[in-house]
Amino acid sequence: MRGAVCMVLLLLVPLASGLNTEFPVDPPVTETGERLLVLDEGVWTSERWAMLEEQGIQPLRTVRHDALLVWMGDEAVSLDVGVSVGEHETAALREGLETPDGPGEYRVLLEPRLPADGIVNLRETLALLGFTVVQESLDVQGNLPASFTFFAPDVEALNPLLQTEGVLWVEPVLTTRARNGQASALIEAGSTDEHPFWTMGLNGSGVIVGVADSGIDADHACFRNATSPTSAHAETNASHPAVGVFGDDHRKIIHLNSSLDGNDTPGHSDYRHGTHVIGSLACHDV
Repeated sequence: MRGAVCMVLLLLVPLASGLNTEFPVDPPVTETGERLLVLDEGVWTSERWAMLEEQGIQPLRTVRHDALLVWMGDEAVSLDVGVSVGEHETAALREGLETPDGPGEYRVLLEPRLPADGIVNLRETLALLGFTVVQESLDVQGNLPASFTFFAPDVEALNPLLQTEGVLWVEPVLTTRARNGQASALIEAGSTDEHPFWTMGLNGSGVIVGVADSGIDADHACFRNATSPTSAHAETNASHPAVGVFGDDHRKIIHLNSSLDGNDTPGHSDYRHGTHVIGSLACHDV
């Protein structure tokens, strides 16, 4: 019997040696949508990004050094050895300082570099969910995320959208308000309503600050002399009475060099960066 067993083994070994002993690669990925590609070792370099693009895979953003979020197209793609598909988190609602309550406008930010079919899918999802799109910002440059602004009845209605592939995050559209007083209080006392330095007279009075930036929105409430062309402190002899004439007697602006760019238009939001910087330094609204 022992000899028979040995004979069987000898017959099976040549049969087994003829089989393919190499492990097969992962089956091709065919479903369209987001995938998190994780390297077994190393980091995602620009060369590896380029290799993915050659395969028809669109890199979206780096999640960590070894994990890259991508968008797969319709065509089946076999991943290289050393790359696996991992789990990735769904999008989140970024509420800001206050939790939204009731109906309102929201903005959904799309994953950067999201291809056209992903954008179409999101637009169709918004329509299916019954959200009315009030603004689109799709013509973005570089790595900035595109966005849709829409109206929703409440926060709970956003949950299906947060599960939709291609969504980076969703945020409420907040009302823009100046918070210079709160910011200065935080610097002075660590609270939002105490100004011990101001009480001692350290409030910036008499200090002149020079700023070189993109420009200034001179008719902004932070800088103009009066609330309207006919209200108190308006200068009737100025081309724009509410703004006033720049100089020693102006409420805020001592001198403005507009030789490089004099395109400040009253009634428009101009020179956003310069206006923001100067406003952070010296805003006091009329």
